[in-house]
Amino acid sequence: EIEITEDGIDLDKVMGQIEKELLVKAIHAANGVKKRAAKLLGITFRSMRYRVEKHRLGTIEDSELDDEE
Repeated sequence: EIEITEDGIDLDKVMGQIEKELLVKAIHAANGVKKRAAKLLGITFRSMRYRVEKHRLGTIEDSELDDEE
């Protein structure tokens, strides 16, 4: 649970931390296959790639571009 103190919070920072945590969990649940992780999160692979780069979570390999459905 996130509490708001009298000093307030940095919403962008908190949301970024939550986003990063969810990305890591989804990638782990998808055994490293980012296309599958994107599907678990309900986002496009393109959005996943952008977010992975934004949070510096590693590179996307060509093998992960294959359909994993």
